Amino acid sequence: MSIEWDRGAVNNVAPALKDGMNGGVYADDGPVVDLWISKRYARVPGVRIEAIELNLQRA
Repeated sequence: MSIEWDRGAVNNVAPALKDGMNGGVYADDGPVVDLWISKRYARVPGVRIEAIELNLQRA
């Protein structure tokens, strides 16, 4: 997946990344409860993704 960054694009990248992880990282992105997104300029372009499973029980 190649994403060209422009001003304000950080808001648009989340749906593409979540859709790309469907069926691999998780079965469906519906249960995703939190996203932390930031844009940084670096010498080497890339994306860093951390997925943490929360094993929460209903009260």
